[in-house]
Amino acid sequence: MAGIIGDLLEGIVDFVTDVWLLRRQRSARGRPKNAWQDDAADMVVLDAWALGLGIAAFTVAALMFFLLKLPLWLCVAPIVAVGIYVGYRWFALARA
Repeated sequence: MAGIIGDLLEGIVDFVTDVWLLRRQRSARGRPKNAWQDDAADMVVLDAWALGLGIAAFTVAALMFFLLKLPLWLCVAPIVAVGIYVGYRWFALARA
């Protein structure tokens, strides 16, 4: 039970930290300030996309490795591609 509560608190702190960093990045770049609600909504959308794409990439990597018997270094490519895309979206969100 303590592990579930700890994970929940970690997720909340992570989300608040992400929103705070987004607001700080935007203010450092001289962008107009948004309301907390708008920044939180943008972060929810980014987190949802990252989670969905991450699960899909892991599934594709597992299928490539176990069903197609491809080498492991090649099977990691979808996961790396999703990581690069999510990083790009984070920078695009901070620039907006």
